[in-house]
Amino acid sequence: MVSAPDADLARRVRVLGLRQRVEACSWRVHTACFALPADRPRHGEVRRRLLLLTGWARDGAELDRLRAAAAELAWVYRQCCDVLHGRRAFTDLPEPVVVSWEHTVDTGERVVAEVLARPAAAPTCSPRRRHHPPRRRR
Repeated sequence: MVSAPDADLARRVRVLGLRQRVEACSWRVHTACFALPADRPRHGEVRRRLLLLTGWARDGAELDRLRAAAAELAWVYRQCCDVLHGRRAFTDLPEPVVVSWEHTVDTGERVVAEVLARPAAAPTCSPRRRHHPPRRRR
């Protein structure tokens, strides 16, 4: 049997893995949208990069599904950061919470992989070229 401190440490390591998986999802979405390489994501950028996923929506129902998937991944990312940086009210993380987060990340990874695997995987709202504003006439 695993002692309580060892089990808590193992859950925290799993939480770290979840955080890295969400960061990888946001990086994949970002690189699919833009030709420029992505830097190491910061806390706020992960959510914004995940929301780029909504650019692939074909209709309103799919827009809602992609927005929900991005929001759930961003929420799990924030919770993982709170656990890893000690911003949680409890010190031991319950096993069912970690399992539910793993399920959410698994679902989000499947959605990201499905959307990015489409034949024309360029969203309509994503600039692949640099935007040049119109010149002023004199």
